[in-house]
Amino acid sequence: MTDLIAGHTPLANAAITIASAGDIAMLVLWEGDAPDLAGLTALTYEPNRWWLIGAGGEARARIAAAIAGRGSVTPVGGGFACATLAGPGWREVLMHEGLFDAESPTFRVGDCAATVIAHVPVWIHAAADDLARVWFPVSYVGAMAHVWGLEE
Repeated sequence: MTDLIAGHTPLANAAITIASAGDIAMLVLWEGDAPDLAGLTALTYEPNRWWLIGAGGEARARIAAAIAGRGSVTPVGGGFACATLAGPGWREVLMHEGLFDAESPTFRVGDCAATVIAHVPVWIHAAADDLARVWFPVSYVGAMAHVWGLEE
């Protein structure tokens, strides 16, 4: 994964790296339970829908076979960028021009939320106390870099 933009934001104590999202697949189940997703980061996107981070061809094929007739698994990563926000200020950064209270005690490590920042649809994963990942359409890389005060 090649970094598109990287830097330290003046908004808070956080470093931001924006890169291609890589392999992401959307798992949608019409019935039954999710298959074994070992080795993948599975983010609950909506009820019965997950983003599978790192789901390249072999992983997608394994999951598709496990859910045959009960759902679908579709690659979606090519259209997304992923911003990694590292440092204790990542929550403050996400509240700049956003509609989501990232500092809410109910938004815990491991949680995922969909919202908008500066009119851009984003999906936020609280990966650790000092780390978040934010996915958004790749066409907004420049806009998000501007919102976060990064130089291109």
